[in-house]
Amino acid sequence: MFKESEKKHILIIEDETDLRESLKVSLSHSGYEVTTIENTELALQQLSTIKPSLILLDILTESMDASLFLQRLRNLPPELKNTKVIVLTNLDDTATREKMEKHGIECYLVKVRVSLQDILDSIDTALLPLDNSDAKKTPLEL
Repeated sequence: MFKESEKKHILIIEDETDLRESLKVSLSHSGYEVTTIENTELALQQLSTIKPSLILLDILTESMDASLFLQRLRNLPPELKNTKVIVLTNLDDTATREKMEKHGIECYLVKVRVSLQDILDSIDTALLPLDNSDAKKTPLEL
């Protein structure tokens, strides 16, 4: 999919081992460079060395709350704070979705309602360059 020099780097923050590894294999086969981390606190510590193009974020990890993670991410230096984020969660409620959207996420995906292909498509879409940088972005819901 990508030339080696153009490979996009995806950081998966997911505490479910099977899902984390399945996503890693699928994304690697799709041409992405992939790093997996099981919690948000460890991810924040390693962001400056990883420098991902996109973060696939599970809301419920055993460390810090995803909202706090996103708040801290958005306060990092420009090369990190603008990292695109897709939320992948089991929480299917409006209040949680709206809370995440306030942090500028690209997409909110509910695990039980999406397929692996939906996740890959959402990542591909999020990483496409914008045709019109002035266009207002609305987070995708699946």
